Amino acid sequence: MEAVEIESLDDVVALRRRIARAAAASATRIGVHLETNRWPLGLLKSLKFEQMGRHPLEDRDLNLIEQINQTATYLASLRAVEILLREHPAARGFTLNLGTRRGLDIQSKEPGAVAAEIFAAVKHTNNGKLKRDVHALLTKASGHKARYVMFAAPGFDEGRRPELEKADAPNIKVWAVTIYTKSPKD
Repeated sequence: MEAVEIESLDDVVALRRRIARAAAASATRIGVHLETNRWPLGLLKSLKFEQMGRHPLEDRDLNLIEQINQTATYLASLRAVEILLREHPAARGFTLNLGTRRGLDIQSKEPGAVAAEIFAAVKHTNNGKLKRDVHALLTKASGHKARYVMFAAPGFDEGRRPELEKADAPNIKVWAVTIYTKSPKD
């Protein structure tokens, strides 16, 4: 997937709508499957191995488990960008490296202004992701004026989480973001 350029909240809303359309298409497919196949293990097999899902932003099918994971990460990224647009209006917008693209997850268009890593997980401690993202910012974004690790995980209200920030990682802010909420513009 190519990098995604975000310059305004309208860009965020447009991408969120595309993600919602992909989710709706998958929900329809699940409904059809449930009407025609009542075997519960068959449903789980189909969700895992068949192309019942839609890519959140590309025009192609994929398995539903992958769609769920990508959707959560993309929505967390979009919410993070909404916050960064508000916190850093001079950043001139942001570039998102979604999916398996190399590079920092989010970077300001203004060189050296803002860098962020983002993830969505069942727990903020899963797979050491928070620690790895802090390390990535320390090594790959040391010259950026503002650095963030942002995450979506159950049990956290949206906002800065200073209790998760590390003394050995100065100037890296940790923020929780919420996803799966309806935007006022949607």
